[in-house]
Amino acid sequence: MSGFPKIMKPKAVKIGEIVGRTEYSAQLIARTQKLESGVNMAGLTGFVLGLIFALLLVLIPLLWVG
Repeated sequence: MSGFPKIMKPKAVKIGEIVGRTEYSAQLIARTQKLESGVNMAGLTGFVLGLIFALLLVLIPLLWVG
């Protein structure tokens, strides 16, 4: 019996840690991409609304005083 190798239970703790870190990283990347996509979709609309609001803040006092 001494010539036969022992069957050992594999240590899956390290594999579990690696899978957990990989899943966490994938979720962060997916969240970041969704956020950037949303910002890019609303970018032009936000710029135009901000420009109109800024012009109103400047022009209304000028018309009031002038």
